Amino acid sequence: IYAIYEVNKTLPLVYTEPINLLGNEKTFNPNSTWVDNANFIKTEYKIMSPYEIIVNVYNATKPYLLVYAETYDPGWSIIGANSTHVEVLGYANGWIINKTGSYTLILFYTPQLKYQLYMLISGISTMLFLIALIILFLKEKFL
Repeated sequence: IYAIYEVNKTLPLVYTEPINLLGNEKTFNPNSTWVDNANFIKTEYKIMSPYEIIVNVYNATKPYLLVYAETYDPGWSIIGANSTHVEVLGYANGWIINKTGSYTLILFYTPQLKYQLYMLISGISTMLFLIALIILFLKEKFL
């Protein structure tokens, strides 16, 4: 018989922490603010694609650290608040957010913009090349 083990205190993909997490603390504390502290900032997130995540922040009353628990990459940026991108816990992406209230943020991997642009240029170039070949073929056949 196989048993499935459930881990009750795992990190969500996007969560908030107090700014002091940037200090010497390099390990995650399962009793951290997002688990059971009434003062944490509630967030909900929706993964739109591997390079875009919508984060809803509710009732932020003080500056906080928004953590995206994926390997740190300076290409990640945030839209919707002035922020500072930092490495958190030695591996993750984090942003120091000073905005208060309820609002929506977008986490976006900016190198993806270049990729999409290059794919668009490649597609247009391919289409133009095929159109040119068809025109040459029709000229040869009917002239």
